[in-house]
Amino acid sequence: MSLIRSLRPLALAIQPALSASGVRHIPIRAYATHKGVLTPERARYVEQNPPRSRRGVPLDERRTFLFEFYSEILAQPTFFVFNVFNPSASEYAELKRQFKKQGFDLTMARNGVFSAAIKAAAAESGNPALLELRSLFTGQCCVASSNVAESERPRLTAEFMTLADKFKDSILVVGGKLETTALSLDQLNHVKTLPGLSHLRAEIVGLLSYPAQSLVSTLNTAPSTLILSLQQHEKNLDPAAAESS
Repeated sequence: MSLIRSLRPLALAIQPALSASGVRHIPIRAYATHKGVLTPERARYVEQNPPRSRRGVPLDERRTFLFEFYSEILAQPTFFVFNVFNPSASEYAELKRQFKKQGFDLTMARNGVFSAAIKAAAAESGNPALLELRSLFTGQCCVASSNVAESERPRLTAEFMTLADKFKDSILVVGGKLETTALSLDQLNHVKTLPGLSHLRAEIVGLLSYPAQSLVSTLNTAPSTLILSLQQHEKNLDPAAAESS
């Protein structure tokens, strides 16, 4: 599995501390992640508070590893979910390569574990809206994640949807998450048509500054208009002065 291929050993400093506290040694595979190793603090926490099934039974090492791995993905500001249709190894490798070029990391998901990670993340963050993501994980699912937020890369959703459209014969986008909001496919299609945040800010500044500019313009034109009106009124009162002028 590609998830296991990049595992690295845990820091040796973790082992003596855990042994001294009477806790068994941490299995390397259980707490390694796709970015290296967990911190000693996080490793101790997971060891002492392992994820549990609905019946309260601690998950096995493989599922614990996946739970931690998926929790990291959920912590990222942006990810998209799509179904894949039984790709071969070479097809999946090409899919990963193309998405990687655009700044997305692909991960094949185990739906049950990912759903459990979503539930835990929603409870930990106090954001029940994240639970809507669970409905996206049906069938053979893949997640494209990015550490870049939509605010930093305004066309992120549009770029993803454009790239996904090139593989429409082998994948089907079902939804995603931007910051703390779960989005359906229809919402993603709407988001990709929106202008960037910088453009929206410029429009708001323009709208807010328009009344002030209009007032200044009125104040500048009012004196000249008043003078012309008074001059015309004077001419109407004194026709002789009007003829001499």
